[in-house]
This record gives sequence, structure tokens and C-alpha cells, in this order.
Amino acid sequence: MKKLISLIIITLLLTNIPSDVLSCTVAVISREATPDGRPLLWKNRDSSHRDNAIQYYQGPNYNLN
Repeated sequence: MKKLISLIIITLLLTNIPSDVLSCTVAVISREATPDGRPLLWKNRDSSHRDNAIQYYQGPNYNLN
């Protein structure tokens, strides 16, 4: 009975999550699949919000050369 109640509560909580919280697409590309051996992380927020930005980081902690 406790499992059934827990399942019902979890289902109710998950059905009330706003759709904008769930709108995100992510891909992780292994280093074996890239020509230079660097892994890639790609993320698309699936958002129409105008303040989206692309970030590019440089420095000794990020360069593999």
C-alpha cells in the first residue's frame, strides 16, 4: 500500500512540472568521435527567451594544445 501511495504522489508531482523546466536538449560526444580528441557537450535550451548566449572559454584550464 505504501508503494502505491508513493507512486501516486510521485506521478502527481511529475505531472505538475511546468513545461519550460523540461525544455532542454543535451548531447555528449565522446572524445573518440572527434578529430582532435576533445569531448563535446552540446546543449539547446529550446527556449524563445531573447537573452540566450553562447559562451566560449579560453585559458590554461581549457586549452589542450
